[in-house]
Amino acid sequence: MSELPFDPTALNIFKHVELEINTACDLACFACDRFSDVTTDLNMTVGQVALFFAESKELNWEWERIRLLGGEPTLHPDFQVIAEMAIDYRNEHPACFLQVLSNGNGKHARWKDFCAQHNISLHVEGKSPGVQPAWFNNTRITPVDRDPSVGELPPCGIFDIRGCGIGLTRYGYFLDGAGASAARVAGHDIGKQSLREVTWQAMQDQAKVLCRICGHWNPTSGPVVTELVSKTGQVTGPFWTKKLAEYKVKKPAMTVYGSSKTS
Repeated sequence: MSELPFDPTALNIFKHVELEINTACDLACFACDRFSDVTTDLNMTVGQVALFFAESKELNWEWERIRLLGGEPTLHPDFQVIAEMAIDYRNEHPACFLQVLSNGNGKHARWKDFCAQHNISLHVEGKSPGVQPAWFNNTRITPVDRDPSVGELPPCGIFDIRGCGIGLTRYGYFLDGAGASAARVAGHDIGKQSLREVTWQAMQDQAKVLCRICGHWNPTSGPVVTELVSKTGQVTGPFWTKKLAEYKVKKPAMTVYGSSKTS
């Protein structure tokens, strides 16, 4: 059977989602793309995660991959409850791949057996306290630092439907988790507040705002422009120097996902 034509106006075209259930982390890696080295925000609530799964069920949204991450997700006080919600979803959609992304520290060891028993992939991005990961890009240097007149940029490879996909955080749905964190710290209150709003065009519109300030951004063709921290040193560009200083004085107001439905 031939594959159906791609319809960018349709719902349910995104198949991968990352649930950023917290931002707290027991490490402080410079240039963390969730800004866990410099900020800590409130956790996603059990009610918010339940709302996500209720929306998925209502829309018959068949996720191929659901990732739980942070921060360090095993530090979330309701980690098991949230994981069990994901397991319940997979019981109805057996093809869904469940994964927890951990730094190997936190409470990773505590949940290792639980994840194995429930066929959850516990993926470790090996990190050590006080050691900068060699593979970290310097996400604190953005396209707008390189060229202040850069304007809008197209989504790069990270936005591919089969890539990271959608990021859901305390502040709604974003085109990916790194973009969500950039929005949170920079004060771009553009998260979609329902899964029904997660359309191709909506994510393209978010990209026009966020790609220009995302340190992961690379052109879809041509030379790579991001650089490793090991090459740049722990240097923050003008954009994030200014925004982080403002954030420390006053956190931007952001709409909380499900605020009219959950507590």
